[in-house]
Amino acid sequence: MKILVVDDEESLRESLRFLLQQAQYQVETASDGLQGFQKALEFQPDLILLDGMLPGLDGLEVCRRLRAQQFPGIVLMLTARGEEIDQVMGLEGGADDYVVKPFRHLELLARVKAHLRRRGRDAEPGLRSGDLEIFPERHEVWRSSSKLDLTPKEFALLHFLYEHRRKAQSRERILSAVWGYEFDGEARVVNVTVQRLREKIESDPAQPRYLVTVRGVGYMWDV
Repeated sequence: MKILVVDDEESLRESLRFLLQQAQYQVETASDGLQGFQKALEFQPDLILLDGMLPGLDGLEVCRRLRAQQFPGIVLMLTARGEEIDQVMGLEGGADDYVVKPFRHLELLARVKAHLRRRGRDAEPGLRSGDLEIFPERHEVWRSSSKLDLTPKEFALLHFLYEHRRKAQSRERILSAVWGYEFDGEARVVNVTVQRLREKIESDPAQPRYLVTVRGVGYMWDV
């Protein structure tokens, strides 16, 4: 993902560039408001770190002009001011969030990641099931603001059962659909994967809510 840093303080600008590049983001910088505005339109970053007090155009005016141009990215205002009125003006001017200077770099990075993660989730409508949200294109499952750590096969099993929810699926059918081969006595791999998946998605794996056993048949997604 692409990030633009707009700040007239060179040491801060370069330290943020280094921090964000280490986190595997593509980074561009600008040192004043007009340059920042032009770079935002050319570079089309996913997120802008925008200083509020800039020479030329101030950060608030840059943000307003970008929103007038239908700029779709996230704007985080960086401001040395702590007054509530300045924060409100920034948000009303089109900023998504603000960070008051001085700030810890790792805290800022966490804020950046949270916004970009939310943006990525919003770009692909999730499939809701109980308190889970499933994103098939990215092979992700979220509970609230936390992504569950699923293996590719665990996700494939979950997605297959979700797509056939409330319909019992035999182990043979699951093995063929998820593992890609016919049943040949290897049903244990299904059982083991189901158990691992339950430990990750169920509040009580011993009393599953989502992935239930259908006696004599196999398994079913029941939410």
